[in-house]
Amino acid sequence: MPAGAFTFEKFTPERQTKYLATVREYGVLGLAARRAGVSTFMVREYKKAHPEFAQKVVEAHMDYSQMKLEPLLHRACEKLNITAIIFALTNYDPERFKDRRAVPVVNVDARQTKEDTEAIEADLRQWVADQRRNLPAPSRNGHANTR
Repeated sequence: MPAGAFTFEKFTPERQTKYLATVREYGVLGLAARRAGVSTFMVREYKKAHPEFAQKVVEAHMDYSQMKLEPLLHRACEKLNITAIIFALTNYDPERFKDRRAVPVVNVDARQTKEDTEAIEADLRQWVADQRRNLPAPSRNGHANTR
């Protein structure tokens, strides 16, 4: 092997499985690498050399988001946590709910601004109502039925 060549011998199939399971459970790539006993550099290089593994990492991260983050976000929205609602909306439909604060306001009359604000508030109220309708019904023990 040429000097300086990089090998992936340490990133065995067992370690890959452990890495993906940790991503799926915790969503933190650095933690996944530590738990698998490899460096984040090795994982990054392995993903470049093996696009099918890179896709598995993306899927594991999406699983984490769906299983862990979305339920937390839904609960925060139920409690009308404004930060959570803004985060959810901007990720749910970025074009429709983009941050308009970054756009400089020049020669805008108050009536137009008020109409924009009312439209955004109406969209927000509708989205929260839709989210509440889509939540699973609580079971007898008080926890949501997710299956």
